[in-house]
Amino acid sequence: MKAAGFKTRHRKKLLFSAAILLGLGVAGCTIERQPRGFVFDKDISEGILAGLDNKTSVQEDMGNPSLVSTFDDDVWYYISELTRRRSFFKPQAIRRNILAVHFDQDGVVAETRSYTLADARDIKPRKDKTPTRGKKLGLFEQIFSNIGRFSTLPGQ
Repeated sequence: MKAAGFKTRHRKKLLFSAAILLGLGVAGCTIERQPRGFVFDKDISEGILAGLDNKTSVQEDMGNPSLVSTFDDDVWYYISELTRRRSFFKPQAIRRNILAVHFDQDGVVAETRSYTLADARDIKPRKDKTPTRGKKLGLFEQIFSNIGRFSTLPGQ
């Protein structure tokens, strides 16, 4: 009689533990969607007109750009992205919108271009290493090489 009660209690504990582990496993596989960057208003972004708008009016309508071009201060980018992440995996872009606003030398809008995820290109960096010149020092040489190199200044 006692053995049957023990097995029942043991089985209940085992089922309860399995249910908790299953719940944790399912919770770990959830999909998280994360919007990032600029929030686009299609009417405002389409309302930017070449030849009429300038940097001030674009900034008043759209706000500060997400990014200013590295090589040309007259190109502003407004970037929006929606990513999906499954548990511990690397986030994956689902949707990306980029509005590039090009200004002329007077600060007036010359043109606007829109880019999406379909315009993205996969860039694979090279694994080559840039050689560095100089003496290669071992661990102990790095630690002890400066001993005795420094002299005291006069008056100390």
